[in-house]
Amino acid sequence: LAELIRLLEAFFFEGNGINITYLIPQSLLSFLPLHLPKGLPTTLVWQHFRALHLQGSPARKKISKTADEKKANKRQIKVKEWYSSRQKPLVGTYCLLALAYILILALFITVITRSTSGSSSADSNDLKNYVAQLASKVNAMEAKKEACDSAWIQFEDSCYYITTKKTNWQKARSFCVQEGGDLVVVNSEKEQKFLKEKSGVSNLKRFWIGLSDIEEEGTWTWVDGTDYSTSYQFWKKGEPNDHLTNEDCAHLWNPTGEWNDVHCTFQEPYAICEKKVKT
Repeated sequence: LAELIRLLEAFFFEGNGINITYLIPQSLLSFLPLHLPKGLPTTLVWQHFRALHLQGSPARKKISKTADEKKANKRQIKVKEWYSSRQKPLVGTYCLLALAYILILALFITVITRSTSGSSSADSNDLKNYVAQLASKVNAMEAKKEACDSAWIQFEDSCYYITTKKTNWQKARSFCVQEGGDLVVVNSEKEQKFLKEKSGVSNLKRFWIGLSDIEEEGTWTWVDGTDYSTSYQFWKKGEPNDHLTNEDCAHLWNPTGEWNDVHCTFQEPYAICEKKVKT
């Protein structure tokens, strides 16, 4: 009997290890514990049990083997159908749980993303603005650096070059023209202060500027054609006085930087050249 019960267990469940002793009549429980799926109908258990038991009788061996196999196959199909019907609800439950988990996770990610998107967007905009400001400053520095040639100093929209050799007015102008500019034309008090600071007139130096009355005595003209009568003027008190005649060229005079007229052949002054910034 015990052998038949073990065959029953192996035939139906192939060692699944599920306790089904509660389905077996009490008269059989004393033989050994059985392991069958929970809820298996008792009729199926006993039908198979009786079939196996009868197979051990010599009288039953005459029964057609084919008929026994068909019955066994039918019983096996019924058991499998029952087992499948029990498993489907569980599979559906697990699928629903998995779907719920995925939805909860997606909701969590969405909430976190939205809560941080505002601050991230603000930080991104701040960073972009900061980078743009840095780029603008760098571009301005590069433009300022490249606006004037080496050794030339930029002030507003002009570049200035202060010579290091003394010469007369005409030679000074020729040098400035050769460098792409001309002797400086002073247009404002602001420019005058800039020239005084950069030229070093306070160190008892003199510098030619682009102003003269060479063509007609008493009619002062700027080298670029600027109207003298309406232009800025910064003459030293009492100047221009054409002292001893033929003082026809102007220069910045030490130590204040005020203008003075002297002979154009005077060799002591340096010169200040001016040209427009590069565009």
